[in-house]
Amino acid sequence: MADIILTKEKLYDKRVKNGYGITSGYYYGNMKSQYDTTDPVKNSKGVKQESIVTSAGGLWKNSQAEAKLWNEIEDLRKKVKNQLKRLVNINQFPDAYYDLIQKVRQDITRRRIEAMDFTSEFTIEKTNPNYSKSIDLTEFLPFAGVFEDILGTGDNVPMLEQKTGAIGAVSVKLKGLGHARSLEDELYNLDIYSMQKVNEAVDRAHTGVRNHICFNPLIALTAAGGWNASQIVAADTTGATYDVRLYLTVRNALRLLYGLVDAQTGQEIDAPRVVLMVRGNVIEWDLQRVINGQLEKFGTPVENRAGLAINEIWKYKGDSITVGPKTTTYPGVPTNTAYLFVTGPDGAPSWTLNKRQLTMEIGRGDVLQLARERRAWYFGQAEYREEFLGSSSDELGLADGIGYVVTIDLPEPDGET
Repeated sequence: MADIILTKEKLYDKRVKNGYGITSGYYYGNMKSQYDTTDPVKNSKGVKQESIVTSAGGLWKNSQAEAKLWNEIEDLRKKVKNQLKRLVNINQFPDAYYDLIQKVRQDITRRRIEAMDFTSEFTIEKTNPNYSKSIDLTEFLPFAGVFEDILGTGDNVPMLEQKTGAIGAVSVKLKGLGHARSLEDELYNLDIYSMQKVNEAVDRAHTGVRNHICFNPLIALTAAGGWNASQIVAADTTGATYDVRLYLTVRNALRLLYGLVDAQTGQEIDAPRVVLMVRGNVIEWDLQRVINGQLEKFGTPVENRAGLAINEIWKYKGDSITVGPKTTTYPGVPTNTAYLFVTGPDGAPSWTLNKRQLTMEIGRGDVLQLARERRAWYFGQAEYREEFLGSSSDELGLADGIGYVVTIDLPEPDGET
């Protein structure tokens, strides 16, 4: 049976194979000045504190490579401890302190590479620090043109044109998270304070909100009953067993998806790679078997059918993070619901435009604050999903049967398998 479930380990292996890297830097100033400029901090030798961090070649968390890096961080911490005793302002810190920050930054970036952040899988992700706050669609949507007969005697040639849909721009939105601590905590009291825990918390928060940005447009449509009827697949009720009903439901969804039309071309969409996204472990397991054509009843094979043309199954259950009295919940795929779609990298018009990837800001100390340091993490990105959502987009007002995604009502399990 083909294993088509996307796990954290498979995603990481894919990133290692593709040489996936994330630009990571260290910047002075505040969030506003960093947002408007692109220059990283330089140490006393003029070396920019910015680099593209790639994987360590194997899973990072609890690895020997992670332990080695944190041993290096500990050695650097000891090295700069005495130097920092004489300083009252963070902008006087020696290069060894910059090296310390670089390694802490390397840790959090490698956690990001290993994280189950679906953004680069779900969308066409582009990073450009020079994006303006309002990004015109002409900056990223493709052009189209047709060769026509010409005389070649000075007549005009037909021109390329870029269609942009009903709206003209998308806006970059900032997301931020902060923490304050004393340098004494960082340099002397690591038994009661762990930088690793901070990095883990920031990574979880970043992954949670990025996945939410990707998938909430689908989940919110389900919650509001906002899906266009031409993109809804009802649960099959004709099959004699649960497995057969599940198989027929997914087959109907594939047929519906293949019949959708691209908003720009007016042609049926290309679907070279199709992903099915669900919520939980049990349905994920059922679907993998059924998609492979292995239908059972009470755990006993009863029928083999042709496998369905689904390339990957994703599981997204969201997250819930409690900070003090406030709990933030990112809802996952609703129970007994699935989404079938073509991803951005496979040709769907689903875009993520990064002006600034996850950035760590370190506030400067002053005479009044002495040994205080404040850190903030933030990122700025814009999204364009409207043509992906197609007929279900409120903004575009498209006719029926347009888009790159369908929603599926799954049959209710009845204990047969």
